[in-house]
Amino acid sequence: MSESESESYLIVCDRPPYGSYAMFESLDMAMSAAAFDMPVQVLLRGDGVYAALQGQSPSELKQKDLSKRLSALEIYGVDAIYVCRKSLDDRNLAPDGLVESVQLIDPAQVSAITARADLVVQL
Repeated sequence: MSESESESYLIVCDRPPYGSYAMFESLDMAMSAAAFDMPVQVLLRGDGVYAALQGQSPSELKQKDLSKRLSALEIYGVDAIYVCRKSLDDRNLAPDGLVESVQLIDPAQVSAITARADLVVQL
């Protein structure tokens, strides 16, 4: 890798979107890295897929709607937001209930993007 090339980051989010700050911190990390022109991708798998659902209302938990933050990642320059299709299927969630900014991928694609990333971060 030359000095002009940046390391690529894959931020893996597999925890539920609410109840801890792991998801918020992961998305903040993605925004920060992308703001400095670093190649960043986000992968939602496991319980992390719940963050991509439309129509969240976490106000009773006194937290902000993470689906809006996911949609804003593109503005910051995050290259892609992936959702693991198997994780959706395991939770009986329909792809048409997801925010528009995400891309569904299968487990083989999850392995491929993980292998291509220079740095994989999972909180």
